[in-house]
Amino acid sequence: MRTDESAAPIDPVDPDTGNDPMPEAETTAEDVGPESVTQRLTAAVSGSLIVSGSAAAALFLIAVRVTALQYIAPVMLAVAGVGDLLMIGLAFLAILGWILIATFASAPSALRWLAVALIPWFAAAQIWWPVALGIVRPEDPVAGREISVLTQNLWIRNTDPDALARRVMQEGADVLVLTEFTARHEDAFRSAGAMDRYPYQVLATLNNPNGMAVLSRVPIARHDRLGLSVPGLRIELSTPGGPLQLFAVHLPAPTKGPEIGRWRRDFTALTHDVCRAGNRTIVAGDFNAGAGHIPFRHLASSCDVRDANDVAGGGFGTTWPLERILPPMIRLDHVMVTDGLGVSGIGVIPSSGSDHEGVRADLTVPG
Repeated sequence: MRTDESAAPIDPVDPDTGNDPMPEAETTAEDVGPESVTQRLTAAVSGSLIVSGSAAAALFLIAVRVTALQYIAPVMLAVAGVGDLLMIGLAFLAILGWILIATFASAPSALRWLAVALIPWFAAAQIWWPVALGIVRPEDPVAGREISVLTQNLWIRNTDPDALARRVMQEGADVLVLTEFTARHEDAFRSAGAMDRYPYQVLATLNNPNGMAVLSRVPIARHDRLGLSVPGLRIELSTPGGPLQLFAVHLPAPTKGPEIGRWRRDFTALTHDVCRAGNRTIVAGDFNAGAGHIPFRHLASSCDVRDANDVAGGGFGTTWPLERILPPMIRLDHVMVTDGLGVSGIGVIPSSGSDHEGVRADLTVPG
């Protein structure tokens, strides 16, 4: 008998059961399982909540930053102060949520949610572009004599003023602007030799947070008290290239509702004086405000003064608070300069016993 090789092959059959031993698997909707569908749905919904929540929080921070909402209560001023850093966190959180959506949702849906996720990024870019520009392309310092200015809030509750005095003196800055300058701090700086190394001095020693001192190796031609609700000084420094105007400030902390109005009035008065001081002006001290606060930005824009930290690429440059678990969240301490002066260097000075870090700016004075 002849075998026809062209005949269709016979599928193997299990001799015991008579069934096909390896039937082809067929995938049906039931095979996916309710658990898998639920997990995918949960991830997509979680991502959308994260993205929408981050975008909503970013819009809220923008509203607080640019409107009078920040004057409603001290907590709103605190939100405005830390909002710039929070915006960066929201930007990354929004992208994390979008990744969840893109992984488990359809492409058109992911694209729609991407537009929402980018809201915190656009807001962060608007806030931080001066800082980023300073890092990428620091300002070229002008030619001239170098003068370094250091500002430090000494803190009235500092338990080791001698250590902080020695730390400040190690910097060897030409001009020191010291706030919350009490009798204990004065004794500490005397013991550290400051009164010998800095022959030009203006001391307003008080045993409360309003004390202030300016110690200088640069000759002081004259000084006047500012018309603020708290002590502030306007000092004329004599340099070979001509006089410099130095404003030493410690504005009130708006930690209570009634203090907000006083804080705003002091900023208005300070802005008026700085704008009339000319283009060889330095404003240094504890402003109790940062770039998130409207009066601070108004001072900078109206008087054409720049934060030395941003000009020289100092990055975040946050200085307060130090006595908490978290690192400093806001830059309250500033050295600001007009465009008649250059900035060649900037640095945050680690503190010893204060709740503020110090700030040192290396400036160049034409002439």
